[in-house]
Amino acid sequence: MPTIEQAMAEGVRAHQAGRLDLARNVYEAIVRQAPKHPISGNVWANLAALHERQNRVQQASVCATQSLGIDPGQPIAGLIAARCFRRDGHLGEALAQLEQIPAARQTSGLMFERARVLDRLGRYAEALPAFISANQQRTGEHPGINRIALPDLIDETRRCFTAERIDGWSNVPSGGRPAPLFLVGFNRSGTTLLDRMLDAHPGAQVLQEVPAIDEARRSLSGLYPQGMSDLNESSIQHARSAYFSVVDRHIDPHFGGLVVDKLPLNTMSLGLIYRLFPAARVVLSLRHPADVVVSNFMQPYTPNPVTIHFDSIEASAQLYARVMGLGNHLREVLPLPVMELRYEDLVRDWETELRRLLEFAGLPWDDRVLGYRGRTVTQGEIGTPSYDQVVEPIFSRSMGRWEHYADAVSPVWSTLAPFIHAFGYTD
Repeated sequence: MPTIEQAMAEGVRAHQAGRLDLARNVYEAIVRQAPKHPISGNVWANLAALHERQNRVQQASVCATQSLGIDPGQPIAGLIAARCFRRDGHLGEALAQLEQIPAARQTSGLMFERARVLDRLGRYAEALPAFISANQQRTGEHPGINRIALPDLIDETRRCFTAERIDGWSNVPSGGRPAPLFLVGFNRSGTTLLDRMLDAHPGAQVLQEVPAIDEARRSLSGLYPQGMSDLNESSIQHARSAYFSVVDRHIDPHFGGLVVDKLPLNTMSLGLIYRLFPAARVVLSLRHPADVVVSNFMQPYTPNPVTIHFDSIEASAQLYARVMGLGNHLREVLPLPVMELRYEDLVRDWETELRRLLEFAGLPWDDRVLGYRGRTVTQGEIGTPSYDQVVEPIFSRSMGRWEHYADAVSPVWSTLAPFIHAFGYTD
């Protein structure tokens, strides 16, 4: 018979591994057995976090309350309780809840939530320094992350994909399996909303932010990006097999419809996508560049070589310019069919834009896409920062959000201006 501490460790391991049903079962067994045990405060908090991440807000609130009854300063429970208040529209209560957590137990997650609540309250002059402090705290919690690797890869990729090199590529048959539809853009550009709509179509299944193309890249044993001209039919088929080996772990391999590979920063991989899948179609999700930059700066990402660049507005703008600049370059030199879809147009008239998207994807209209929100709520965890937004009715509050922080955006405007013009946001 395991001790409560051992059971707790098992639940945490399952939670971290993404085995959420097992984690929930373990947590619930512990609190049934010992609801007031000191360790149960942490168990209730983890259970609250699990429910909230899966958009079960009422259950999350109940569990957070139980945790705070045992340990009033429990930081995870305090964070989840505040999120539940915010999601229910009780912003004052959310702020008050956050202020009850002792300073010694403050985390970057709590700091981000406070900044987000201040933003929703319209207290922008307070929200900006709060986001700056939260980002500084989060970066300090994860020292030593390489900030150079990604910019270097982007620059090298741009040098290796030129019209002259591409003209020398040998033609390779597309292979037996149909090419996926690739949904790309930049983080916080509306791709999660699009993928939820597409996934509600019975003729499509979405591969949601799984780096399958990275597995294909690794299978090329260092030939990417310099050696694209050296690939023969055998190496390309090997890379395709590596790609689909990942797809088949997440999509039913017997599914005969359209696979949608949604990963925003696959914008950087359009060259490899075309080399492996010359018949692929691409949907480029766009949003006002300044809104994209500000939104990424406001997200409580776990830092890695990509997200470390979102810890300031300046670094976020620089990465945006590098990624989207590479994307524009690849579109110029590659004959990829690309459909641009702007987040703002989707918000204003989502049914018209979705019909246009389905036509481009080769899918007939199906009324089940109209119920994408209900399907999303019952689906479980959504692995993106937009998990709590895509279950809401489509809203316009994220449009023009950068204007509230215009002074902070002003120093990077020249960096973003070429893309504001190129993507039609000059109005």
